[in-house]
Amino acid sequence: MVKIDPQTVPHRYIRDHKDTPVFYQLYPISSEVPVIDFSLLAKRDQHEQEKLDSACKEWGFFRVMNHGVGEDLMQKMKRAAAGFFDLEMEEKQKYSMEENNIQGYGQAFVVSEDQKLDWSHIMILMANPPPYRNLKY
Repeated sequence: MVKIDPQTVPHRYIRDHKDTPVFYQLYPISSEVPVIDFSLLAKRDQHEQEKLDSACKEWGFFRVMNHGVGEDLMQKMKRAAAGFFDLEMEEKQKYSMEENNIQGYGQAFVVSEDQKLDWSHIMILMANPPPYRNLKY
């Protein structure tokens, strides 16, 4: 959007003030993103399972530590993701989400042309379980 016209925000990205959640409603307990220790989950630690349950219900996402993925691989993944998002829009749209599919590039859960859109696009890839992998992406 910024490359096309940095002075104009498309109507679908503008939300009414009354529809904007108040900060304390979004983060009633803490503003710290939950951190889950995968090594404890693997040992079936009850407290860590409860933290995971709460993170999923209250936040919808969390940070994972002690997962066993090497730093070098994580850096390669970050560079690959950044490289994808640096592509021209026309190139990224070749990997757009198809109807009724969450995988691909774009915005998930868009159900109508009138729906307000988020200010970010995503790329969702499913690796597991293997039957859900779509090598197109």
